[in-house]
Amino acid sequence: MKHLEEATTFGEALQFCRIHARFKTLEQFAEALETSSAGQVSRWERNIILPTPETINRIALVCHLAHHDHLYLLGLAQYLPQRTTLPPLATVTSVLERLCSHIQTWMYPAYITDFRMRCWAANAACTIFTHENRAILEHIAALGVNTFDLSFRRDLAPRDSTMSPEETQEFQMFRFKANNVYRRHEPFYRGYLAYMEGRLNPEEFHEFAESWRNINPAHMTTFRLEMPVNIAVRQTYVKFRSYDVSIPHLSNLFQISYYEPMNQQTIAKKVFKVLGDPNTPCIKVWKLGAPATIFAQDWDI
Repeated sequence: MKHLEEATTFGEALQFCRIHARFKTLEQFAEALETSSAGQVSRWERNIILPTPETINRIALVCHLAHHDHLYLLGLAQYLPQRTTLPPLATVTSVLERLCSHIQTWMYPAYITDFRMRCWAANAACTIFTHENRAILEHIAALGVNTFDLSFRRDLAPRDSTMSPEETQEFQMFRFKANNVYRRHEPFYRGYLAYMEGRLNPEEFHEFAESWRNINPAHMTTFRLEMPVNIAVRQTYVKFRSYDVSIPHLSNLFQISYYEPMNQQTIAKKVFKVLGDPNTPCIKVWKLGAPATIFAQDWDI
């Protein structure tokens, strides 16, 4: 086990933290905690009993855990909520309808996703990711896709719309893990690899799993608030800045991803003056007959 989040039980996580903190024996660890015996630590690591929240706080202190790893232990011990639920669908769509009126007027690509990376809406300019074909974009949206599908699946047009699909994959993984760093104990997160294995072919899933392992919250010493991405625009590549804005009206469980050009301004404005026509309505997934599971509040994966 290379990373703490690979632990699926409290006992596994505790043992990882203890060894990583260089307490080779249970006796050494118990002595450092000052409140426990080696036998008690053994029972924790074998998941026979769980320590109190106060003891877990002491464990985090002794092991010099980062805040998100401290919360991961508390979550695995079930002292934190075990499921993040979205507001009722009617509330979500009411807010997103109003936000769609906003991103519709954004000349360049903008789309809305939730904390699980599910796509909910996209403006007209997002057709740049599907060879400027709205019908293709609507078809993809109706499948109930997430941004990992768009980044890793070779049968979907968006993967090949950028100069470096690998950089896009890395940034999408960073977005997912950064947005969910305090939800790593939840079933949806711990089952996400298996979930994506069912959505990707073996070669695509191998790429996904590699990216998953390479992006570790413990190494996030700097937070990338935006990402430059080179997007194919007609016969050239235009470098865009991509950044996210959380939606507080929906408990920050949704975000809008905006793109704006960093170079080739003349070409970008000429093309997107047509593609990003503010009179063209957004694509709204909830109106396309997307699979009902995308909107289930407590879907387990």
